[in-house]
Amino acid sequence: MIPFTEALRILLEEVAPLGPERVLLDAALGRFLSEDLVADADMPRFNNSSVDGYGVAVAEVASASAGNPVCLQVAGVVAAGTPWPGTLPAGASLRIMTGAPVPTGVEAVVMREYALEDHGDQGVVHLTRGAKPGENIRPRGGEVLAGTRLLSKGTCVTPPVAALLAGAGRTHAQVHALPRVRILITGNELAPPGEPLAPGQIYDSNGVGLKAAVKALGISDVATAYCEDDASATRAALESALRGADVVVSSGGVSVGDFDFVPGAFESLGGVRSFWKVAMKPGKPNYFGCWDRPGGGRALFFGLPGNPVGALLSFERLVRPALLGLMGCRHAPPRAFRARLKAGLEKPAGRLEWVRGILGVRDGSPEVTPIDKRESHMLSGLAQADCLIAFPAEAERLEAGTAVEIHLLDWRVR
Repeated sequence: MIPFTEALRILLEEVAPLGPERVLLDAALGRFLSEDLVADADMPRFNNSSVDGYGVAVAEVASASAGNPVCLQVAGVVAAGTPWPGTLPAGASLRIMTGAPVPTGVEAVVMREYALEDHGDQGVVHLTRGAKPGENIRPRGGEVLAGTRLLSKGTCVTPPVAALLAGAGRTHAQVHALPRVRILITGNELAPPGEPLAPGQIYDSNGVGLKAAVKALGISDVATAYCEDDASATRAALESALRGADVVVSSGGVSVGDFDFVPGAFESLGGVRSFWKVAMKPGKPNYFGCWDRPGGGRALFFGLPGNPVGALLSFERLVRPALLGLMGCRHAPPRAFRARLKAGLEKPAGRLEWVRGILGVRDGSPEVTPIDKRESHMLSGLAQADCLIAFPAEAERLEAGTAVEIHLLDWRVR
C-alpha cells in the first residue's frame, strides 16, 4: 500500500500528451493548445479610440475647463470601420466613435461627457476639459506585437481564449487529441437501471457515473462494457477494451476476494503493474498499470474499487489528472485551499481520508461542513458535496475550528 501522493506521482510519470489535431474554434472549447501561438499582426492593428468623443490636437485644448470651454469646429465624424481620409485641420476636432481609427493629427480624444455640442450650421463643439497626449487612444500593438507569443502551449481553450483567437483572425486551433476511453464494469450483482432486480441484485451506478465523469471533460469517445465475475470473461472483456483505448477504467474486481479477477487478467495480457492499493479512504483497492499494444502504442489501465463513492472519488483524484495530462493540460487547475472545520472528525490513523464537505463562509472566512454520510457506498453524500476535506493519514481527530486542506469538486475541465 502506497501513499496517495506517491500513487499520483507514479501514474503521472506515465502520462504524455497525445498528438496534435487542427479543429474549428467551436470544437476547440475545453481542449488544450498543442503549440505556442504567435501573433500574425499587431493587436490592435491600428490606433483607435477607446471612447465616444472628440479627437483633438492636445495644444488646442490645453486651456479648456468647465468655466472656460474651448470652442472648436467639428470637421467631420469618424465611425468604427470607416477611416477618415485626411488629416485633422488646425483649430478643429473630429467627432469619433469607440473603435474608430484615429486619423493623422489626432493626439488625444476628449470624452463626449466633456463636450457641449452645437449641431447647427456651424458645427462647433465646446470642450470643458483638456487632454494628455495619447489619452483615450488604444495604440497599435498596445496589447500584442506581431511576432510575439499570443498564447502558450497547454493553454485551455476557454470562451475568452476562443474570442482572442477569433480576434486574431484564426478560424481553427491546433490542440491535443482527446483520449479514447473504455469503461469496464464487473459484477454479477449489477442490473441496468430501470430493469427488474433479481434477489441480491443492485442497480449499476458506476457505469453511468464514470461515463458522465469522462464526458464532463469533453471526451466523446467513451464506451461502457459489462462483465460477469468470471476469470476468462474478465480477460476477454479487458483485452477488447485495451485494444481500442488510450485509457481503460474498470470498476470492481480489484480487491482480494474469490471473484476479484481483474489484476490477474490484466497481467496475463502482458500488462505491467505500477501499484496496487493506495493508502486512502475511500479507494484503497486502486490498481494502476500500463499495457503496450502489440502493434505499437500504450494504454493506461485503472482498476477502481466497486463501491460507488470509492469509484468516483478514485476517478476524481487519480484518473482525472491522467486524462487531463493526455489532453495536454499544462498543469492541474489550482483547486486546493484551507478552510475552518465546522464540526470535529475522527478516524483511525493510517490512511488519508477524503471526507465529503459543503463549503460556506463564516465571518468572511471559508468554513467547511463535513457530510455525515461517509461510507463508500453512500452516493447521496457525494452528490451533495462541493469539496473534499483532506483528513491526513497520521491524524485520528480534527477538532472543530481546525484549519484543514480543502479540494474543490468540479467535474468539468475548469
